[in-house]
Amino acid sequence: MSETPAEAAAPSAPSTDRVDPLTDFTRALEARTGRSFADHAALHRFSIDEAPIFWRAFAEFSGLRWSGEAVPAIS
Repeated sequence: MSETPAEAAAPSAPSTDRVDPLTDFTRALEARTGRSFADHAALHRFSIDEAPIFWRAFAEFSGLRWSGEAVPAIS
């Protein structure tokens, strides 16, 4: 079975030995940023304090396709 374009474009795609999607994403984000998220509250805080980094990482990890700039509109 070949990879779909979304899978091929996601260098940090979820592993096959997944625990759950949120844990997979958290581990990928930790590896990407060099930070450690001890619990969901820490991950949530990072998603607020570092929103552009968080949402770009999520979009790339999930294989989400978008057009335009990969910077979230935050007001």
